[in-house]
Amino acid sequence: MRALATVLLGLLLFGPARRAVAEDKASDAPKASKMSGAAKAIEAYLSACARFGFSGSVLIVRKGQTVVARGYGMADRKARVPNTPDTLFEIASATKPFTACAVMKLVEQGKLALDDSIAKHLPDVPEDKRAITVRHLLSHRSGMPRSAGGGRGPDLGQAVRGYLRARPARQPGVSFEYWNGGYALLAGIVERASGRSYMDFCQKHLFEPAGLKSAGFTGDTDLPRQAVGYSGKTAVRKAAGHPYGSYGYQYRGMGGIVLSAKELLQFMDALHAGRVLLPASVKLMQTAVTKHYGLGWGIAPTKRQTRRVGHGGDVRGFHMQMQRFPDEDATIIVMCNVEGIPLYTVAWNLEALLFGQKPSYPMPPALVSLDQKTLDGYAGSYVIDKKNRILVERADGGLRVYGDGRKACEVLGAKPVSEGPVKAAIGVIEATRRGDAAPIEKILMAGIPTTWPDHLVTLIWPAHVKRWGAFDGMRVIGARTIGRGRTSVLVELRHARGMPRVKVVLQDGKLNIFDLNGPRYSVSRAVQPVGNGRFTTFSWISWGSARPGVAIRFEKGAILLDRPGGQTARFPIAAAKVPAPPR
Repeated sequence: MRALATVLLGLLLFGPARRAVAEDKASDAPKASKMSGAAKAIEAYLSACARFGFSGSVLIVRKGQTVVARGYGMADRKARVPNTPDTLFEIASATKPFTACAVMKLVEQGKLALDDSIAKHLPDVPEDKRAITVRHLLSHRSGMPRSAGGGRGPDLGQAVRGYLRARPARQPGVSFEYWNGGYALLAGIVERASGRSYMDFCQKHLFEPAGLKSAGFTGDTDLPRQAVGYSGKTAVRKAAGHPYGSYGYQYRGMGGIVLSAKELLQFMDALHAGRVLLPASVKLMQTAVTKHYGLGWGIAPTKRQTRRVGHGGDVRGFHMQMQRFPDEDATIIVMCNVEGIPLYTVAWNLEALLFGQKPSYPMPPALVSLDQKTLDGYAGSYVIDKKNRILVERADGGLRVYGDGRKACEVLGAKPVSEGPVKAAIGVIEATRRGDAAPIEKILMAGIPTTWPDHLVTLIWPAHVKRWGAFDGMRVIGARTIGRGRTSVLVELRHARGMPRVKVVLQDGKLNIFDLNGPRYSVSRAVQPVGNGRFTTFSWISWGSARPGVAIRFEKGAILLDRPGGQTARFPIAAAKVPAPPR
């Protein structure tokens, strides 16, 4: 899900800034008397991750001892405020376990039953959806397709009609299909059964019993210590800023809770101590209904044959993972306020390091330290040709490199893209400009509401033109592979009052993201020094556009790219607003 100008849906399972690493000195969590070997390995791993762009908060506790409780990077770059475990983040789909807890509280109060038809608690439920129960919604077994959307705004009846307009994909209770809309309906059920707003009910029956004093929701104006979410150099929103215009049923219940890593741990501890719900209710929620999901909680076995219970969340500007290991008395919470980092890789590596296992995903390479004067010697603008340039800044003990243009993407290690996805992206923009939703509907990725293309051409694009003026053409300024079958295309639009950029992402030829607030640069890389004048990229996963071993070297008149296997590509520089790189 994205804001109005963007579509992004996915299954949610589990001047340069100086890097800031802040320890939570005010934490009232238990303190470890001595840093363990696991703690040292985790600290080293996270510090290296921070040099490659990770920014957020990490809180790890095992057997009552705090292993790590630290912030990395900046919560607010402009104000120079570092992240800490007290910084507030939006937790996106990790809101779903809270919604499940709210439902279970009403079950305990006798105000609803898990096997009630949703028609008992919601208005205007169509006849062919009345077999869906509260339990079906909690476990994502409603039978509704993941693409069933359209429930917007504050009117519950309108939201119900929108979400339940689509035809069922199968009978309720047959199989798992992750559906955000089901949790919006659950928020409505909480409201109808309790007589209070979803937000007030959560505050009274979940936050207060757990002692949470700072937690709230998107749209709250009085929340302290909020992180700002970033996409590249751009600040996209504060934690309590609305990602979808308002906290209506387009987001309520499925996302939108704002809290800190410390308070999330506090809630989880209170929940399992019986201060929020009865132990039997918690056990029921965290018992697998399908292979990997219970009632609002993701559940999966570990390699150690123990249980992993938790949830993940991803939304514009914010990403998080929470994992509890009840058989081993451990909890891992990772919150992030930058785009572009697959946070599950960090969470799984942290789990491996905590329990003395081999990490599942790549680990950052060994780095060297360079002084600021040396790093400043590389900073500047490198012009490859009229359509391609590289901007280099000092950041996080290394460099942040931005590329503009298709060749610039290759200079920074991005895999070249075939013309098919580029033509498809242009086709989507052309159809949008003509007001023709049909071509967009044909290539829409499963999981995106089928009403979105019409919304794009009738509302979003006209508002865009009103802001920027008459459309007068476009040019492709970047295209790169960002995963298996996944391509990102950046297009500059010419309007009477400016040249905004639109980012189009296609997955296996299907439209996944259409963002009219696209980034300024085609590609951005954190590169860190590894010696002998080489700066390396880092791939968080073992495939994609920045493969392990890709290194950049700066020479007078050229940028050299050392590819895996010993191949070197040389890109001549037509002009550079920098001194000759240091030797």
